[in-house]
Amino acid sequence: MDNPENAGIPDVALLVDDRLEKIWQIVNDQFTTLLIFHTEPNYRLYSKNKIAIIYVTDGKYSKDFFAHEVLHLYLETKHIQIGSYLTLLIRDNPLLSDIFSPALREHISNTLDHIKMWPLYLALGFDRTQFLLDYDTPKCTVEEISLIRIFLHSDSTLQKTAADCFLGKFFGIKACPNDKINYGNFLDDLNAIDTHLFQILDDFWEKWLAYDINNYHIRNYNYWALCDELCCSLEEWARKQIA
Repeated sequence: MDNPENAGIPDVALLVDDRLEKIWQIVNDQFTTLLIFHTEPNYRLYSKNKIAIIYVTDGKYSKDFFAHEVLHLYLETKHIQIGSYLTLLIRDNPLLSDIFSPALREHISNTLDHIKMWPLYLALGFDRTQFLLDYDTPKCTVEEISLIRIFLHSDSTLQKTAADCFLGKFFGIKACPNDKINYGNFLDDLNAIDTHLFQILDDFWEKWLAYDINNYHIRNYNYWALCDELCCSLEEWARKQIA
């Protein structure tokens, strides 16, 4: 016999407790939210035009995983859609769109959200080890650094792949919530491989860390100039480095 918990649509009462209730209400005031079961091991979110679908792993009710997805939406209620804005800039730039794979764009979008969600998630009292499904998996390896070192400045067809990897590893390391993983050597390696590219990314990251998500204003305080500056700097770098 089927488990009644897994029949029909997910039971929101098994996903929201008093820790998340206030933020869940704020999200529902601005979005039409739908919950749907799926078979993937991780929860997922899709949102467009104020309609949000949260995909819940069938047979695995997790308040921690659910809180993660709701916090993505909570950022949107504060007009924080930096990943979408960056994606549009990259798509409109022939050089950058050739370097940034769709998977990389999604990855960077997630990391930029995650670094702002993380303190909120902890303050609400959720399990830090459940913030990411791959919490214990290092976001960079010696082998990946070696491939970047070999191919980033080569004439190989893998040069763009190495650039994509460099960008992905940088953002993945910076946003990793597991403070027991030491990435110091990997960051030093990336800096040594291409100091200019590293400084472009690090400058952007530090400015994004300093950005106050509670003070957004369409004219007086937003993150658009920060993204514009990043793309201009990356285009300048790419014209000199990428064949």
